[in-house]
Amino acid sequence: MKSLLKYLIKYSTIVFVILLALPLWLFADNEEYTKLETLYNDFLIMPETLVYMIQRGDTNYILLDLRDGRSYSASHIVGAVSFPWSRWEQLDFSNGLSEIPRDKQIFLISSDGFYSLKALEILLHHGYKTVYSIEGGMDNWPYGDYLEKN
Repeated sequence: MKSLLKYLIKYSTIVFVILLALPLWLFADNEEYTKLETLYNDFLIMPETLVYMIQRGDTNYILLDLRDGRSYSASHIVGAVSFPWSRWEQLDFSNGLSEIPRDKQIFLISSDGFYSLKALEILLHHGYKTVYSIEGGMDNWPYGDYLEKN
């Protein structure tokens, strides 16, 4: 019993620091997500909106899937184009983002919606007007009939 008490006293400071810092570390991105979601609330759409467009055969949009290639290959929304978040670091902003068309609505989806909000922010900053993030990302996508695999 004494050895356990010595051990607890010896490492209590470390345990205390870990327990104090862990919630801050776990929710750091969550704070940024909430900030982005609040800031760009007018540019969020529910999955149902995209499903409706798919059902009616609308072709005046492009859906960019920002997840990594493995996640995209495993399952993605019908018609989605793989455009992993890692590519965003390599985009030529001086060239006006020629890889992403301006003449169509742009829908963005990521795993949980965080990176699609970050991409939305970038595109709005570069003058895109009709760009939207799908609320909750693929984690929130309830329509299995509209998924396909590579």
